[in-house]
Amino acid sequence: GVAASRIRVVPDGVDLDAHAERERTMRTAGAHAATSTDSPLIVCIAALRTVKGVDVLLDAAAALRPHRPDARWIVLGDGRERPRLEAQRAKLGLTDIVQLPGFVPAPEDVLARATIAVQPSRAEALSSSVLDALALGVPVVATTAGGLPEALAYGGGMLVTPGSPVELATAVGHLLDDKAERMRLGAAGRIAAGHFGVDQLVQRTLEVYRFVAQTQGTQ
Repeated sequence: GVAASRIRVVPDGVDLDAHAERERTMRTAGAHAATSTDSPLIVCIAALRTVKGVDVLLDAAAALRPHRPDARWIVLGDGRERPRLEAQRAKLGLTDIVQLPGFVPAPEDVLARATIAVQPSRAEALSSSVLDALALGVPVVATTAGGLPEALAYGGGMLVTPGSPVELATAVGHLLDDKAERMRLGAAGRIAAGHFGVDQLVQRTLEVYRFVAQTQGTQ
């Protein structure tokens, strides 16, 4: 095995400048975040695989619907679980409020218009889509699976138990009902994203190289 003292982890980075430019472009086009007259939009970027928990999202959407019938959900991604998830969506009567458009070339453009971003994974690494949401000022509801708590360690979101549609629906409903909290989390997320910027990624990578060089030099 490898001694823990010799292991270094470099988390994903997020292009803060690209997201800032995306937001400027969308504001100019008048297509930025939803206004008070729009239906709230909950966005999930995930492959349609069991591990991603999209079935949990569907159950949460059904649970939340009586309280917030105006909420709209969209899952950006594709995969082998599509037939089963489409059947579940139909069985729950959600075809009018949950979209499964499959792969889209620029999911960040949709994410930038989101009211809330969700990541209901049963297992996950750091999740680049969560970092994208933070950089765009979109509050996040994610599970405690894998590296998701690390992604939200500096703020910007709420954590729920993997596999719990009740907790997911409750957290999303809370944020939909509390605009001030959404704004607070969105602002905190923008700050938090700075910990995962490209500059930080480069710095952490260089630190690994220095560590390796120093280790080799002592052998």
